[in-house]
Amino acid sequence: MDLPYYIKKAVDLGLMEVVDGKVVNVNTEAVNTVVGAARIVNKLQPTSIVEKDNTYDQEAIVLCRVLTSPSGVARELWSKLRIAFGVGHGQPLPAHLWGNPCFLAVGKEIDMTFLGERTGTTISRQSIITGYEQMNPANRDVQFSDFCQTISELTNDETMRAYGDPANEWSTALDVLKQKRALALHKETLFLAGQYLKTEPKLEKALEFINNRSMEGISMLSGSVGNQGQVTSLTESIIGDPGSNRLNWTDYITKAQAQDRPASTGVTAFDIDIDGGVSRPRPNMPRAGRLLVIGARTGVGKTALGVQVAASLAWSGLTVGFVSAELESRSIEARLIANLSRQYFGQRWWKNSGDDFGYVTVGELELPGASSNQHRIAEIVAQTSMRLEEGGGKVLVESPWGACVDTCINTMRTMKAKHPELRAVVIDHFHALARHKGGSMNNPSAMLEDRAYRLMTAAKELDIDLFTLAQLNRIGMDSHSNPEPQLNEIRGTDALAHVAHAAWLVRRMKLEGDQLNKDLEIWHSKVRGRQAVWREGKDVLDSIKGFIEKSIVRMQYDASFVESDNTNALIKERQGFG
Repeated sequence: MDLPYYIKKAVDLGLMEVVDGKVVNVNTEAVNTVVGAARIVNKLQPTSIVEKDNTYDQEAIVLCRVLTSPSGVARELWSKLRIAFGVGHGQPLPAHLWGNPCFLAVGKEIDMTFLGERTGTTISRQSIITGYEQMNPANRDVQFSDFCQTISELTNDETMRAYGDPANEWSTALDVLKQKRALALHKETLFLAGQYLKTEPKLEKALEFINNRSMEGISMLSGSVGNQGQVTSLTESIIGDPGSNRLNWTDYITKAQAQDRPASTGVTAFDIDIDGGVSRPRPNMPRAGRLLVIGARTGVGKTALGVQVAASLAWSGLTVGFVSAELESRSIEARLIANLSRQYFGQRWWKNSGDDFGYVTVGELELPGASSNQHRIAEIVAQTSMRLEEGGGKVLVESPWGACVDTCINTMRTMKAKHPELRAVVIDHFHALARHKGGSMNNPSAMLEDRAYRLMTAAKELDIDLFTLAQLNRIGMDSHSNPEPQLNEIRGTDALAHVAHAAWLVRRMKLEGDQLNKDLEIWHSKVRGRQAVWREGKDVLDSIKGFIEKSIVRMQYDASFVESDNTNALIKERQGFG
């Protein structure tokens, strides 16, 4: 009986023993496990018409490590994989990343779970199998039984031993996988181009095909898979493209009937200019990122307002980032904790009301040793943290030293890669960022203009609402000498106001005798669209009659908390309820 080529080769190498056409023995000294033998046989298989570099080992190492790690570690590893290939936050991994069909199916299912497009968010053996089982059989890449068998082999102890220490091999496996898959794509492209010319005599068509495929390989090597852009026709956008995960307009409109109410920033004056707040994450329904500017002079309360926004969104269950180029992380965290404790305990207990169990202040958190009751502070912080966790909210705080705009953007990309559900980021502040590469050293205005456009682009790329705090000029910001501040009072550039979706200019009110108080004027200096408010109890967005030019809010600076906001009263007046 003629044996297959690869069996003959294995026998010649002393790896196998064959009697009467059957494999009766494997040299266990050369091959420690059955899985190891399978790997060798796989490598010995004759090449097809298309010669491909084998990436079986690298693919297996990557998937094996992810599936056998705790869910939190698994998500971290998968985010590194996506970052390594430059896959955009909302984009699936490219199919040509995988050479093995079963690995393709497993990788796609892990990716869908990571992106939040499955009911479960835990990356584990069982959750991945369950997700694949619930999939329409017509949409599966491989049979369910083959899928389960692959999962079983990847999570087997023998497989772990066969591949050594996957933790040490992880980075190497990623690099080799990237190189080999790009080369395999190139070889496959050349072969298919030859086949294409046999059926399509037009040379330009073949060259166009080669160019497109080559760009895919280049983007894979450069880690920019997600930056190639996607061109779709209006018809495809309306009725849908079968090969795309993007929700078509028909389904988008239909499903929007059950849209959740956006999360409030905690400042009604802000909410009315951005369709009621920040939208909640919904699979396949991105909302174009908005650049939102809060401008004020030093000492007015920019950071406090930014903290209010981040804390309120997190309190509503969203994942929010806070990137500070001015304060270190502990200072920002103290302000966030104080605000959250005020939201939690301030509903029931008021500070200095005779009940010692009130919210904590920023000062008490930054200098706990100066307090007479450290146990009370610790208990409040613990309970506040538990309430935040129960609500599903997260605040990701980063305070990169000497941060420039590129550092901030990379920080936000990392946040989005690790937490695809990220919906908003606060940057404190625009003018505290260091000079960046490509920025004109001799033209500060041009550098700030470039910075503004980079932030606008990042907000759209990451599909987040980006609240950017900014410094205002000293001139013109006096409430007595200038009744209404103007957007050109943003220091150094008007580009930030030009690209912003909404901009608010903030200044502290003065009493008679030029005494400052806690009340702040928030001027609605730019609104791209209408001012609107969500109708109570009906989840319907209603336009406000007229236009609210100025709101008055009262800051509680010891907790970075907005204590009152007259915007609701102004809305009632406009709607005829006042």
